[in-house]
Amino acid sequence: MHQTGLSGGSWLLGSLAMNGYPEIKSLVQSWLLDYDLFVPTQNPKSDTRYFDHLFDDLQQKKASGPTVSMTDAWARALSYHFMPGTTKNNFFQSETPTAHGAGILFSTLKDSAEFKAFKNPYPIIVSNHQPPRGSTQPEGGNYVPLATTVFETTPHEFGSFDPFLSAFTPTKYLGTYLDAGQPTLPSFVQKRNPLAQGPCAVGFDQAGFIIGTSASLFNALVDKGMGSIVGLLSRPQIGFIKLLARRLAAKTDLSDVDTAHYPNPFKGVNGPAGFDQTNSIRLEMVDGGENGENVPLNALLAPARAVDIILAADASADTQARTSKFGAYWPNGTALITTFKRVNSVLPKGFARFPPVPTDPKEWIEKGYSTRPTFFGCNAPERTGNGGYPLIVYLPNSPLPEQSTGIFTNTSTFKLQYSESESTGFLESSTLVTTSPMMNGKIDDEWPTCLSCAMMDRARNRLLKQVSRSNVCEKCFERYCYHDHDQESEKVSSS
Repeated sequence: MHQTGLSGGSWLLGSLAMNGYPEIKSLVQSWLLDYDLFVPTQNPKSDTRYFDHLFDDLQQKKASGPTVSMTDAWARALSYHFMPGTTKNNFFQSETPTAHGAGILFSTLKDSAEFKAFKNPYPIIVSNHQPPRGSTQPEGGNYVPLATTVFETTPHEFGSFDPFLSAFTPTKYLGTYLDAGQPTLPSFVQKRNPLAQGPCAVGFDQAGFIIGTSASLFNALVDKGMGSIVGLLSRPQIGFIKLLARRLAAKTDLSDVDTAHYPNPFKGVNGPAGFDQTNSIRLEMVDGGENGENVPLNALLAPARAVDIILAADASADTQARTSKFGAYWPNGTALITTFKRVNSVLPKGFARFPPVPTDPKEWIEKGYSTRPTFFGCNAPERTGNGGYPLIVYLPNSPLPEQSTGIFTNTSTFKLQYSESESTGFLESSTLVTTSPMMNGKIDDEWPTCLSCAMMDRARNRLLKQVSRSNVCEKCFERYCYHDHDQESEKVSSS
């Protein structure tokens, strides 16, 4: 079983994986979310000590060779919350260079007994890379074009199945400069670190840095033309970002520090469709949702993985208060629409397949697809493999039933602090909307059965002797399937 995460979802996935997949409630309690992710206490003395520790960590990394950016500080801040080892008793202390998750490497997951025994899901963290500076922004994507390579990081490899690259490098050796597959040691690294022992680097893949990269939105927050911060955060949070900028940027132009810097292991490498970073010495990595694919489906569509079914949890903040009867910050299907467009209009034919979905967010809202579970791809076009594409079980973040007493979960992306009661309420509400969906104004008690039907459907479809769905499953599919008129939808999308 694979589990993918991007942006804030990578925090959950990374924390689950690096903590050994504990019970969710106890894990969330260990996150210390009552401390703001940027400015923990707004107590100047405590926060200054905290900031100094973050910057000390950055200086250690910079001294070893790699360039550092705002994402490095952000990653260290996230590690205090989502990596094991930090408590309220030691939050403002830094006893060792490996405190607060600094020594926890993502690649070491593959060496654990649980991982080797296949007891836990296989974690995949998704990120984008910013297109070349000065390039024209084509249609599609928010800050990153749809035709840009989508990267994934697993405990084994970093790279992409996308045809633009179609290459991977061992995660353990991230931080190594490669040219046409050969390790190199650039002169600026030698100058910065004369004690460098050789071209192969290890220790770059700190788990906090991997999830920090996947949630690096600084290129979207920073107005490069004026060197100022867009007013989306609180005053203390903006102050933190400005402090970062002053310490990291030699000039008022922040464009050199607003992405995560990765030594490019794919310099001199070109995929079948052409890699736009083949001549670059570094990759400038950003949030995994900046191309508009807010649900990390891309990695699960690789034919090599042959995934049967995807449970797609969508917590996108798509809607606006003035246009949605449920208010702002709910999903409206845009994430799946974007993936559908990318697969059918951007990627060369055959590199991935995705089931038809409604291509207008209004239809998602009007027909209720954005407020309850929906199955996409129910009518598999083939009898072999995964039927041509995975069955998608769409699970949107949605408003609570009217009779519920829980809290709503449509908070802003930039809310970076939650009380313990808010965290507990979030878990309870998200569990309710996922496990007890509303159909025709009442909770569907048969939902667990219907989900089981979906889980087994591609295996049923593969049987040599064709077997029809059971009566119960047939009724479930009538209830939850998007009746897509597959062939017409695919034909229209490809024209």
